[in-house]
Amino acid sequence: MIKRGAMKLEISDVAFTKLLLHAWKYPQNPVNGYLIGKVNTTKAADSDGSSLTVGDGANSSITVSDAIPLFHSHTLATSLEVATELIDCGENEIVGYYYANERVDEASIPIVAERIANQLIKDVPGAALVQINNQRLQDPDDHALEALGYTKNGWKAQLAISSAHGGESLKSALELAENAITCEMYDNLADFDEHFEDVSRDPHNTQLTADLSRLSQRNA
Repeated sequence: MIKRGAMKLEISDVAFTKLLLHAWKYPQNPVNGYLIGKVNTTKAADSDGSSLTVGDGANSSITVSDAIPLFHSHTLATSLEVATELIDCGENEIVGYYYANERVDEASIPIVAERIANQLIKDVPGAALVQINNQRLQDPDDHALEALGYTKNGWKAQLAISSAHGGESLKSALELAENAITCEMYDNLADFDEHFEDVSRDPHNTQLTADLSRLSQRNA
């Protein structure tokens, strides 16, 4: 396996909080979405000799600046295709796929999640597959994310997770998420399931993103 830290995923406080708000809004449902940002990629060798798609050198990283919630129901191929076409990444791109399983005690990668991630890695070498671990969500000091990179043997490479704002700790992200949850800001988050039922619901969550940015600045 790749050594921890040979590739890492750096996530912004706002993107991290949107992931957790999605999971908190639908605690009884599987949720999923895309990670938006940038990835620097090249080919490297894993310690077992397998090919590993990673960034260039030990300091390589995926930077996640935003998250787009997709669904809180079982993902249909047609719905995913339409949603993907509607996403505006601006100057960034889709660099990962996140999910939380329906059951608290379920830690495996769902077949649908793996298929989506397998397609994504073809289009964006170096993309990540990120799980929101439901059991770890119970600990307010745990970011509850598990990030995987792709090798020829599948999604086997553990990626180190750190803050896109500098430092290894996600302390500020956890504080923002806690404040947002306390303020019940998850009620303002929309995913594509909601958008398909009511087109006025914005799955890019433009207003929520701005509100989270202001909340983050006040807490800085």
